[in-house]
Amino acid sequence: SGALIGVCVVVGLLILILVWWMRRRSQKEAEEAAKAKEEKDAEEAEKAEKDAAAGAASQAFPPALGDEVTVISLGRVGVVSFGPDESSQYKVTFKDDNTE
Repeated sequence: SGALIGVCVVVGLLILILVWWMRRRSQKEAEEAAKAKEEKDAEEAEKAEKDAAAGAASQAFPPALGDEVTVISLGRVGVVSFGPDESSQYKVTFKDDNTE
């Protein structure tokens, strides 16, 4: 009977140690996931700031002759070949087929 009690105590201690180790491991994994998310969010915020700054810089000056531009409404890339005229419009020669 004394040996049975000893075995039960040892098994109980092993179970307690196992539960403690599993909780500790899951807590570390949660901390690592939170840290990775924070780093990813910080990288995305930095990229968004750079993109916003680049967008603001590109809009700071009107295009000049020879500048490469994207005509958003057409989704095409070209080079400014004339402009601006009296109504502030430009002519763009598209790179893919040399049309204006």
